Amino acid sequence: MCILGFLFCFIYLKSSCFLGRTSCQVDKCSIEYETAMHSNRVTRGSSLNYCRILQAYSECVRSTGRGCRGNMFYHTTSTLVEAWNLEYNCSYIVLHAQITEEHIDTHVPKSRERSECEYRHSRKKKGPISYVYCAMFGDPHLQTFTEQYQTCRVKGAWPLLDNRYLTVQATNEEVALGLKATATTKLTVIVKQHASCTQEKTYQAHVGSVPAEFIDGTTSSGSDDSVTIHSKVQNKYVVIKLRYASLTVVVRQVGGYFTFAIKMPSELVSPIRTSGLDLCVHGCPGNELISVQNMSRIASNEFSSSPTQMVLSRQEALEKCSQSGLKDFYLDSCVFDLISTGKTDFSSAARVAMETAKKFGMKRTVQETKKVELVANGVAHNLGVAPILLSLIFLFSQYCIYPS
Repeated sequence: MCILGFLFCFIYLKSSCFLGRTSCQVDKCSIEYETAMHSNRVTRGSSLNYCRILQAYSECVRSTGRGCRGNMFYHTTSTLVEAWNLEYNCSYIVLHAQITEEHIDTHVPKSRERSECEYRHSRKKKGPISYVYCAMFGDPHLQTFTEQYQTCRVKGAWPLLDNRYLTVQATNEEVALGLKATATTKLTVIVKQHASCTQEKTYQAHVGSVPAEFIDGTTSSGSDDSVTIHSKVQNKYVVIKLRYASLTVVVRQVGGYFTFAIKMPSELVSPIRTSGLDLCVHGCPGNELISVQNMSRIASNEFSSSPTQMVLSRQEALEKCSQSGLKDFYLDSCVFDLISTGKTDFSSAARVAMETAKKFGMKRTVQETKKVELVANGVAHNLGVAPILLSLIFLFSQYCIYPS
C-alpha cells in the first residue's frame, strides 16, 4: 500500500512537469483526482465517496488513451488506478449503490428483477433449451462445442472461450523436463459485466490453489446472486454458475493438473463473434493439432532410425486405463497419456472428465459407431476410438515421442 502511494506521488509530480508539453492529458486526470480528494476530504478506502472519485479518475484516464500511446506516465497511472480499484473493491461498491438507488427510485418489483437475470425469462426463443459442452483434460485433450475430439500441443496460454458473457484462458506447461507432453496448470475465468446482473469478476486457479472465491474475495455477484462460485471439494473442485446465461463452469485439479468443463445454451455460441483461437468453438489450430499426417512424417523421416523407449508399453497403459472404467474417447486419451508420460494421474483426469460429461447430461462422448482394429506388436484389440488418437497410440507404441 505504501509502495502504491509512493508510486502515485511520483506519477503526480513527474506528470506535472510535462503539462503542456505533450498531447497526452493524463496529468490533468491526476490533478482532477487530487483536487476532488482534497475538496471532499476523502481518503483512500472502501467507501462509496472514494470509489466514485476513483471511478471518475479511471474514466478520465481511459478517455485519454488515444493520445497517450507509448506514454510511460499514462500506462503507469492506468495500472495504479486498476490496482486501487481491485484493492478497495470499488467496482462492486459503486455497482451495488447504483442498483440500490435504482430500486429505490423506480420501485422495480423483485419478480421483474429476477426475470431480467433469469435466462429462461430473458431469452428471445421459447421452448426447451439445447445445451452444448466443451472440456479439456490430460495432455491436453479437447472436446469442442461441435463435438470434435482432438489432442493438441497448445503450450502456453490459450483462450478456450471469449464471448459477451465470459472469457476463459488455459495455461499449459510441459509435464516434465525432457517430455514434450503438456497439461493445464492454470485456469483464468473472467465473468464480464452484464447489465444489472453482475459486475466484472475474475477467478484464477493454479496448481495447489483452487480458491472458492473470486480474486476480490467475493463468492457471488448481482442483486440476486446471478453469479455464484461454490466449492465441491476444498481446494480441488469449484463450480461457477451464471444464472442469466444458464451457464456452468467446472474447474477441478486432479493430481498435478487441471480438468475444465463448460456447459451453456447452444444459441449463445456464435463462431462469428469469437476470435479464431477460441478452442471450445473452433478447435485446435492446424499447426497445434497432433494429426496422423504429422506423426507419420516424423516417424518416417526423423526418428525411424533411433526410436525412443516408451515410458509405459501400450499394453500396460491399456490395462491401467481399463481398470478406471474408461470408454471410447476417454480410454484412448488415457492410453495416449500414459504411453507418453507414464503418469497415472492422467487416468484419474480422464475418469473425472468422463463423469463430468455424464453429469452434464452429455450422452454422446464419441462417435461410437466407428470401430477400428488397433494392431501393435502383433496383438490386435478391437477398441471404439476416435481415429486420430487411435493412430497416435499405434505410432507411440513404436516411437513414443512428440514432434520437435
